[in-house]
Amino acid sequence: GIGGPDANTGPIILTRALDWLEGSTTVLSNNPFTMPNEFYLEQNFPNPFNPGPGTKIRFSIPVTSKVNLTIYNTLGQVVQVLENGIFAPGRHTAVWNGRNAAGEHVASGLYLFVLKSKDELGSDVVLLKKMVKLQ
Repeated sequence: GIGGPDANTGPIILTRALDWLEGSTTVLSNNPFTMPNEFYLEQNFPNPFNPGPGTKIRFSIPVTSKVNLTIYNTLGQVVQVLENGIFAPGRHTAVWNGRNAAGEHVASGLYLFVLKSKDELGSDVVLLKKMVKLQ
């Protein structure tokens, strides 16, 4: 027979439903249960954003790997490291609240978020996007 979601697919379905409600769905494949086959960094949502609720940054990785997701200012200085660890294949979400590493609100303006990792062959993967923070 046709089975319902199990412990592995239930969270995926919930995540996709919430993404759809937020209007930020990115179709990674026609099959919602397929793991991503490439590294992908989505545009943050909302953008521009206010520091209150922050902004979500979603990324997908096809293989287990170390991931570093860092916020930079336009001078190339590190503002905040959001993620720095080993991640399983799949889709992941980080949230930035508009604060620096010391917990202080940063100024309104343009910021960059950069995902760094390595693929299954050990080659560097670097993905970059821009975002705008409002006061």
